Amino acid sequence: MKNWSKLTAADVMTSPVITVDLGTRFEGVADLLDEHHISGSLVVDLAGRPVGVVSLSDLARHVAALAFDAEPDAIVDDLMTSRILSVDERTPLPEVVRTMSKKGVHRLFVMSRGKATGVISTMDILRALSKRTPPHSARIPRVPSARI
Repeated sequence: MKNWSKLTAADVMTSPVITVDLGTRFEGVADLLDEHHISGSLVVDLAGRPVGVVSLSDLARHVAALAFDAEPDAIVDDLMTSRILSVDERTPLPEVVRTMSKKGVHRLFVMSRGKATGVISTMDILRALSKRTPPHSARIPRVPSARI
C-alpha cells in the first residue's frame, strides 16, 4: 500500500458520483441524500454537465428560511451553490487536504476531461488515513484488556 503522501485523488475518491438533476424538488434532494447516506451531491443539467453542488447545509438553510416566509416548494436550482470545487484525478492527497482546509469545504469533486469521475469527502480521507499503519506500531506493546 502506498504511503499516504503518495496517494492521489483517484486512490481515495468515491465513484460513481451521485448526481441530482436541475429542477428536482426539495423533497427529492433530501430523499436522495438520505438514501445514499451522503451530505452533498453534484447538480447536473439535462445534458449531464455539472452546474452546481447542493448539500445538507443548503437544505438546512432553506428549512430555517421557511420560518421567514421562504418559498416552500423550492427546487434544487434555488438551493444549490453554483461554485463547484474540484481537483484532477492525479492531484496528490496532501494537496487535496490543503485545498479542502483552505476553502473550508468537506468535499471536492474529482474531474477528468470535464467529467466528474468521483468525489472526495473528509470521510474518504479519514478512511484512507486509518488504513495506514503507524510507523512504530510494531514496537507498541499490546495491553491486555481488563475483564470486569
